[in-house]
Amino acid sequence: MACYSESFLQSPTSVISIDEAHERTLHTDILFGLIKDIARFRPDLKERFSCFFDDAPVFRIPGRRFPVDIYYTKALEADYLEACAVSVLQIHVTQPAGDVLVFLTGQQLYALGALNHLALGYLLNFVPLALKMILASEHYKCSEEILTIGHAAAMLSVNNSIFYRPKDKVVHADNARMNFVVPGGDHIVLLIVYTQWVESGYSTQWCFENFIQFRSMKTARDVHDQLEGLMDRIEVELCSCNGESVPIHKAATAGYFYNTARLSKGGYKTVKHQQTVYIHPNSSLFEEQPRWMIYHELVFTTKEFMRQVIEIESGWLLEVAPHYYKNKELEDGSSKKMPCKQGKAREELG
Repeated sequence: MACYSESFLQSPTSVISIDEAHERTLHTDILFGLIKDIARFRPDLKERFSCFFDDAPVFRIPGRRFPVDIYYTKALEADYLEACAVSVLQIHVTQPAGDVLVFLTGQQLYALGALNHLALGYLLNFVPLALKMILASEHYKCSEEILTIGHAAAMLSVNNSIFYRPKDKVVHADNARMNFVVPGGDHIVLLIVYTQWVESGYSTQWCFENFIQFRSMKTARDVHDQLEGLMDRIEVELCSCNGESVPIHKAATAGYFYNTARLSKGGYKTVKHQQTVYIHPNSSLFEEQPRWMIYHELVFTTKEFMRQVIEIESGWLLEVAPHYYKNKELEDGSSKKMPCKQGKAREELG
């Protein structure tokens, strides 16, 4: 309940300014709620709003109430979008004519653990692709590498066009790309590409010789610089893992734990939904077949391909997302018969 002193309501205040009012947040909603209550006692405020907007007419629109039925799921839904779609279809088929309103507020930030982390919530407002990985990189002492990769926003947001493959120079382009391939996954490849470009002095010629899109790299550098400033603002300490790759793998797992796939007898399936997926042919892990991996996104062409994959250990998922995964879901099954090219052991990652 909002309470106001009589002196405030009767004060000669003539202007109440709310900055960034178009951005719907908890703060602006509360402030507008307070203004709505104040306006009942200060009708002159409505007139001032009207005058500001070129004497716009003031309307009073009475609200209407509708009966609402609320039902709860028995357990937390792993994919709220899918659950909502199924629920809407069930209502459409089984219930009489009516309207359905679906709210999905907060589901991205809960899964990421952002509701209890102020800095993460701040970061997500500015860099949606950064997710939880930027903050996790500080914990795993590899924030410098994650920033250099520009992993969350700089590189992966333009990864589709980092390399190019002209038809008349396919062999040369493929050989150039293979020079960047190292064990572990595509994120490490991106780290190497960006690091070497920096060492070249951000050279256009270097990009040309290595069949790399200069414009995409320039975009990556711009976002990289923005991330660096943002990390400074939220006080994420820059630190290096000094050549160790496992910390980078763990930080990536913290950010993309939702996108996990496991190798089974029938190929790769996503952990939560058992969806059949495939490693993209352009991936550095295309012929490796690690047991566990996370991916940046799924792209459907002839099949559902995982783009930008990195090898992980199943135990890391419980470490970074114990609220999302259970032990039973992550039983490794490494003792079972697997395809010839199994994934590497943990010590081989770094």
